[in-house]
Amino acid sequence: MNIEPQSQASTEVDQIRPITRQKRVAINARVSGCFGELFDPGIGSKRRHRRRLNGTVLSAVGPRQYKVQFDDGVTRIVYSNLLKVESSIESLPPDLRPANEAPPIEANNDTDSEHLPTEVEADDDEEDSEIESEEEGEATGGNETLPVGSLPTTHEATVIGYHQAKMNALQKIQQQIGTTITENHKSKRKTITWTVIAGYASPNPLSPYPTESHRLQCIDACKEMSKNMIIAILFLEMMFKSTDHVKELVFKMNKCIKDTRDNRVKLFSPQEFLIGIGLLIGACEFDHQGINCFKEGYRNKDFDGADKEDEEYEFDSLASHPNFDRYMTFNRFKDFRRYLPTCYCNKDEEAVNPWFQFSSAVDAFNEIRKEKIRVGDWVVIDESMSAWRPRTTQFGGLPNISHVPRKPEPLGTEFKCIADPITGCMLGLEIQRGKKGMADLEYNRDYGNTFGTTLRLMKTTDSIGVKGDAWFGSVLNCVNMKLKGYESVFQIKQNHSLYPKAFVDEMLRDAPGGVPVFCRVPWTV
Repeated sequence: MNIEPQSQASTEVDQIRPITRQKRVAINARVSGCFGELFDPGIGSKRRHRRRLNGTVLSAVGPRQYKVQFDDGVTRIVYSNLLKVESSIESLPPDLRPANEAPPIEANNDTDSEHLPTEVEADDDEEDSEIESEEEGEATGGNETLPVGSLPTTHEATVIGYHQAKMNALQKIQQQIGTTITENHKSKRKTITWTVIAGYASPNPLSPYPTESHRLQCIDACKEMSKNMIIAILFLEMMFKSTDHVKELVFKMNKCIKDTRDNRVKLFSPQEFLIGIGLLIGACEFDHQGINCFKEGYRNKDFDGADKEDEEYEFDSLASHPNFDRYMTFNRFKDFRRYLPTCYCNKDEEAVNPWFQFSSAVDAFNEIRKEKIRVGDWVVIDESMSAWRPRTTQFGGLPNISHVPRKPEPLGTEFKCIADPITGCMLGLEIQRGKKGMADLEYNRDYGNTFGTTLRLMKTTDSIGVKGDAWFGSVLNCVNMKLKGYESVFQIKQNHSLYPKAFVDEMLRDAPGGVPVFCRVPWTV
């Protein structure tokens, strides 16, 4: 069956929606709606109906939503399309209705235009209203009376703008200056006293930017280099400590080849080692598997062992085939990839360090970044995941595996990391080894895992200020960081022990965004 597409004109007409007049519902207006009890309308109807109730609008609570107090004493939040605007005397008996009451304007309930009175009629109505108001004032002694049919409300509905709401919140906080709040820590039996202050300004403000001399040194060093040369040098500087470091890694790699007594594999030279690293990075530039970047890999057999035709692999890309065979054969690259992880293996720590095959790579990474990257006073701390999905064993060959549901890749090795907020460069990493593995690390037994992790990562940089999310945020962590000479800014959510959460919630209950509460605490906890 063929379906003919709709014409463009009909599509454009369907997208046009008629603009209708929206119902105007004001505060203290009398409305009615079918919200009463069910009743049987009688012969000719098979369904029960709800009785129509009259009520008074108290306030607006949302888009086209209103809080209405009905005459039966029940207050409901209803949508405007279920309401009908009535006259102020609609629910009164006929004998109590004023004789000069004008009929209700029906324009509030339909889409017709409003029937406004003529100029002469408007003047007459104004004169009548003035006379009535004077007579009522004389009879009641000048006291204001509610309109007929309106219910008394506890407060007048007023619209407060952002600036007025902010001023009200600041005045409320200003009245609390000098107030002390005492918070107790149940498990550690500690007490801390907060004092509300007017504000805080750091005597020595920190800057996230490095010093001017460091920036000038980088500019002078890159003036006479091409763009490709600058990128290559940056990679080598960030990857290896020195030339001796490259030779040391190649030596460990060749030693592992000798220990396995694999005579088929030849030893690698430092030049081949760097070429293999370059091919691993270069494969990321192509939208294909790494094996597709080698023509030799598709001439005879693939990884599954199935025989392939002798035709050349079709590289479906606008770019030409990278032809990695020019730099290293496919079989030689497979050997390089097989023995590359062994260059960071430290078998001397096998008995005491479950991560002995990889921890030295993290240590070298942290040392290189601290020595060669100049950052400002502020750094940021967070966590990152290296995805890994075990197939046949519980941990997939790793000593520990973490599961963080909120991450895009929730399963794998978790790292706590610290980075430069200006350049985005990662400055330090720490492997999360699990509950047992983290217990014996430095500072953890004395201060806890949160402060221990934060302090160890701060020692990988020369910065003196750190900002982090709620995992690092706690009062004890902030106080301990201050005692160690560091500035810190953390979010506090779950770990709110010793924090005046109830007081801050009360001060900011009706406050808009951008209103702070400053509290001082003595740095002895």
